[in-house]
Amino acid sequence: MSDEKTSASASGEKPCPECGELVRPGLVRCWNCGAFMHRSLEQKYLEMQAAPKKIYFSPLPADADIHALGEDILEDADADGDADEDDFVLSPQGYVPQTHQDAVADRKAAADAKAAPQPSEAAPGGKPSADAPPTGDAPPAVSHSVATGGDALLEIAMREELESRKRKKTRKLTGGARTASGFIIFCPYGCNIEVKEQHRGMSGKCPKCRAPFLVPVDPPDYSVSKKEAAEEESKQAAGAPGGFATWLTGQHVHTVNPLKLKLKTDSLLKDFVEKDFAFSPEKLLIVSLAKKSGGLFGGGDKKKSDAREAVTAHLREGKPLEELQGVEKLIFTADEVRQMRIVQPASSRMDSMFHGVAVFGDHRIAVQLPVNEGDPQFVSFGLMQFREFSNALAKNYGIERFGADLGIPLSDEVTTLKCHYTDTPIKALKNVEWYKADSASPTVLAGWKCESCGLAVSEDARKKEKLGGANAKGLAKAVCPKCKKKFGEHPQYTLQASAGTPSLQEPSGSGTSGAGATAETAAT
Repeated sequence: MSDEKTSASASGEKPCPECGELVRPGLVRCWNCGAFMHRSLEQKYLEMQAAPKKIYFSPLPADADIHALGEDILEDADADGDADEDDFVLSPQGYVPQTHQDAVADRKAAADAKAAPQPSEAAPGGKPSADAPPTGDAPPAVSHSVATGGDALLEIAMREELESRKRKKTRKLTGGARTASGFIIFCPYGCNIEVKEQHRGMSGKCPKCRAPFLVPVDPPDYSVSKKEAAEEESKQAAGAPGGFATWLTGQHVHTVNPLKLKLKTDSLLKDFVEKDFAFSPEKLLIVSLAKKSGGLFGGGDKKKSDAREAVTAHLREGKPLEELQGVEKLIFTADEVRQMRIVQPASSRMDSMFHGVAVFGDHRIAVQLPVNEGDPQFVSFGLMQFREFSNALAKNYGIERFGADLGIPLSDEVTTLKCHYTDTPIKALKNVEWYKADSASPTVLAGWKCESCGLAVSEDARKKEKLGGANAKGLAKAVCPKCKKKFGEHPQYTLQASAGTPSLQEPSGSGTSGAGATAETAAT
């Protein structure tokens, strides 16, 4: 580097006082950092910037004509032989072209002539005047095209603007337009492409700009589907016994005596009576199917199905609910139903009626029924039963996402992990404790996850690679194949119904792929 500096300085180059780069002789400023090569020049430049040049204005003579001055400027510009055809000269402020002045003056003169009294065309002797034209009015001083040139141009411009606005309003996109053999789509850069119906869902490249594009599938007609769904619901409601189109059978209803309540986990889990819930937009009917002697459903040996059939037959005949005999029933209006609230789980222990103790069972949901005579009543659910109950409230009473603000999973959510050995996806359930506590949603072991690096291994691949032994008892102390730390024991579960669902990604075969677990959240 020193040799290069020496050879450069020998050629006359000088180092910059700021950055040290070599600068050719004669340059005022450094080509690299812009600093001045001489301090005196820099000082002079700063003084010039601090004291800008003053602007002097000369007074305009009193008899000066600015229009004539503008014409002189234009004549000088035309007389200049060096001027090109495309050059233009700025006119002084307030300058008006002479042709336009003549046109305005001519129109004004014509208007004054029409307003003035017309002299007689004949001389006193009855002979026509020698100065008067033979026939017609006096010819104008300028042609009509020149006199009305400005108005005509303005009218044309306004008409074009109006047509342009009309075109913008009536413009229609051609995307999706039908052709003889298919329809039109757009590539990402706006090129029109004609594709066929059998190309829907496929990808290709634009023949003009080579940009990749995807042919859209035929979108469903949501308006028709919603209309059909509404009609189907109305038909079901019309044909439902008593207008109760939604029925939930075998719900656990608990009658709680506050004086005898024990604040202990699962203390009320088995203390319930099975009842059926019937929903209509106006009412909620709760019917007890407990065995009773005598009455309409007399005979203690009556089956629950027979009791339900008797209730539906009574409603189908259009009889009032008050005449329903032999069963315990509760009837709530829609406004009373909207007063129901969830007591388990609670947002906090301070807001909990049972001080945060899961008296109805761990990971179960309990809802307090509207206040009635006697001890308070509650209905408890597993996760799947509560989802049906929440959907019935939304459908009949407009109570949307009942319980979502308390952390209750109203829909299945999974995290998709990729197996380290086979690249097959592992659909690991979120909030798996809710599913394991509900017998209606059986889960199966899908895989395992490393506690250090998050590496995922499917259960089938773990057995094949014998990671943690044959039955995974030693998995907690096993060495992770990626981070070489303790693997840990973190099982991943999935729903039994979706355990055998085929994946869009085929396995790449056995053997180590080297890819870690890629987390991808999706809602099912």
